[in-house]
Amino acid sequence: MTKLVSLILPCFNAANYIERYLTNLLQQKYSNIELIVVNDGSTDNTEDVIFDFFKNKNCRNIQLKYFSQPNSGVASAFNNALKYYTGDFLTWGDPDDFLSPLSISERVSFLNDNPEYGFVRTNANLISPDGHSVVGELTSSDSEYIFDDLIFENNMPVTVGNYLLRSECFKNSLPSQNIYSEARGQNWQLLLPIALKYKCGFINEKLNNIVLRDNSLSRSDTTLCSEIYRCDEHNKILHAVLKDLDVDFSYYDALLNQKYISKKFELSVNYMDYDLAHQYFLQIENKTNVHYIKLLLVKLRIYGFLKLAYMKVFRPI
Repeated sequence: MTKLVSLILPCFNAANYIERYLTNLLQQKYSNIELIVVNDGSTDNTEDVIFDFFKNKNCRNIQLKYFSQPNSGVASAFNNALKYYTGDFLTWGDPDDFLSPLSISERVSFLNDNPEYGFVRTNANLISPDGHSVVGELTSSDSEYIFDDLIFENNMPVTVGNYLLRSECFKNSLPSQNIYSEARGQNWQLLLPIALKYKCGFINEKLNNIVLRDNSLSRSDTTLCSEIYRCDEHNKILHAVLKDLDVDFSYYDALLNQKYISKKFELSVNYMDYDLAHQYFLQIENKTNVHYIKLLLVKLRIYGFLKLAYMKVFRPI
């Protein structure tokens, strides 16, 4: 008998694109999917689009579980869904995006054939906002033990849609089946507990499609202040997750602080804010020549010009 795959899909005001996600889900070559949709207080007709789709399409291979809640954020939607999934495998999506037809079947086959792995990941295409053109790719290394790589984003995308978890391993890793109610960082909260205990397989194929929608939560930070705030959010979430895991917290605490100081330095450089860049520069413990050069170029107000010139000459679009 084909094992059941549970797919959690939180959504908020997704009426304009959720039908594309559902259409691609219907085209999956895998035939036993439990779709758990949590409508997080949408004010558009997201609910109508979902129900009309399941009414008018032949969706016999997809078991829909639909929940609606007052707008409480993505983490709350996940916690709602985690109470009700029953699949042998677990994944989650974003209604902005869509899966390649073989995405679920290939990941399930890998875990069926390789019982020593607790979960598996793939690569992804980056798709233009209109959903029609591939404009890049998101790849990772072939590491099997990816706990540190996830924390420090070391050639290891923390991306919705790329992972499939063996439910037994996930429940063993996160017995509470509950994550922190923060606006971001859900992927870390779901992946780090299982990554600490189990190996992650890797399928070197682009089986997920991430649409670069300008007003999505992950792309809504357009000022230096908001991007620094995002760093602080991520740092806070990672600290909270690590405190509950069996790790040397003081070790990771120091490394995380340096990770985000370096990120804030880079952000300040990109926004040409010399004074702020200098403040973060002084806090970087392991400075390199690159740090010094970037700071100097920002002070001279020519970093942005040189970066643009480099992009045009060496990385044409």
